[in-house]
Amino acid sequence: MRLLTAEEMHRLDRATIEGGFVPGPELMERAGAGVAAAMERRYGPPLGLRVLVLSGPGNNGGDGFVAARYLARHGARVVVALVAGEGRPRGKDAARNWDRLDHEELVERVHTPVARDVAILAQGIEKAAVVVDALLGTG
Repeated sequence: MRLLTAEEMHRLDRATIEGGFVPGPELMERAGAGVAAAMERRYGPPLGLRVLVLSGPGNNGGDGFVAARYLARHGARVVVALVAGEGRPRGKDAARNWDRLDHEELVERVHTPVARDVAILAQGIEKAAVVVDALLGTG
């Protein structure tokens, strides 16, 4: 196994997208689907599982939005907390996946302007069986 630095991962993502190997939206879809699949392999079917996805405003948050969608479609009850002052994700791929959560019956979206407002999330963290960290990425 090889571990990459943040800079190496950023360069690899950029080369993958700009080189025409995998478009950005597909890369985000694969990352989020991979998180959901890994959780299901480790913990079993998520039917009825309470999941809290803590998401930042960038592409890592977008990966979390995709994971939330997949988990909800497999029966998990998901709360997605966007920790962002702007109230919307940055970047079109992350924003599109945030908007797609509107159509997911088992997903609740909440917004907390800054990370220090975690009191808003404390009750959700206590009730969650699993917390997915999609706050920070390589950017």
